[in-house]
Amino acid sequence: MNYYLIFGCIFTMIFSSINVCHSQDCKEFIGEYYFKNGDFYEEISLKKDGQFSYMCTGHFTKEQIVGNWQIRGQQLILDSRPQRDRLIVRESFKRGIKGKRIFVRDKANEYLNYTIIGINAINDTVFIRDQWKSSILDHNVNSFYLIDNKGLFSPVYLIKGLRSNVFEVFFETKRIFEDEHWDIQTDNIVPKSAGGKLQGYSLIKRK
Repeated sequence: MNYYLIFGCIFTMIFSSINVCHSQDCKEFIGEYYFKNGDFYEEISLKKDGQFSYMCTGHFTKEQIVGNWQIRGQQLILDSRPQRDRLIVRESFKRGIKGKRIFVRDKANEYLNYTIIGINAINDTVFIRDQWKSSILDHNVNSFYLIDNKGLFSPVYLIKGLRSNVFEVFFETKRIFEDEHWDIQTDNIVPKSAGGKLQGYSLIKRK
């Protein structure tokens, strides 16, 4: 029996639990945090029952998200509710098609403007921008992902079938927090963009 491995697993579990702070033990973080710049406004409310409400508005956009929060080390962890598949892909094969044909719609079954990024086995990438309804990728592409016109990224999809050349794609264009990590201090939070990068501004705690 490998006692070193067992001891290491136990230590990791204990150390992780010490660094996780749930809402009832993190009272100093409970409250509303916001940022405003012109027409842009972003706010998150961390509630004492472990739930959060998030809102972000721009000139033509508005998004609202609810879910659960906790503190892990110096990071705020967010999981929205309900969770939804961010990308659904149906593969098939049709004769006479060269390359890989990708048909893209959102979860409401509507077409959308998007960028598609194809990746081959040696991690070479190709960006195809300003797409509508469908795209054609080279036959040697083995994975791809999408970006919508708001900057929201899909997960990377790994193509399963060796002969698949037609892909019906449904892209969740409403933002989802899934184990999302934001930097946090007592009086401010650095959020992430829809593309997953830390922003260059902070949400300030409302006094």
